Amino acid sequence: MQRFHRESVAAALASCGSRDPDVLHAHKRALLSAAREPWWIGTGLTWAGGICTLTVVLAPIGLPLLFAGLRLRRRGAASLAGVEAGFADFVAAAGRPRPAAGSGSARTPIPSHASSPKNPSERSTRWPSS
Repeated sequence: MQRFHRESVAAALASCGSRDPDVLHAHKRALLSAAREPWWIGTGLTWAGGICTLTVVLAPIGLPLLFAGLRLRRRGAASLAGVEAGFADFVAAAGRPRPAAGSGSARTPIPSHASSPKNPSERSTRWPSS
């Protein structure tokens, strides 16, 4: 399980060799999925340790599992934050504004019907303001 820092994420994004937003987001998703593994494993270990600690017989096993799970969850959360921060740094260094969450990268024209002529071929399109 690799730990993701800002610098390593920016280097990984630079090594993809593209500035296309779709390619960068695909690399970001791959990095995020790898960074989530310790978080999920830590969550499972935390639950297992908590359940084992409730029983008196398994408490010597449950406490180390609980602490190991909490440590892995913290490490996973730090890796997720590192991926997000590294991506933001890389996009800012590339000179592009960071896209809003959930917004598409392609802009589609919005037809302007309010003051358009009756003939559809003379109808113009306007771009939405960002």
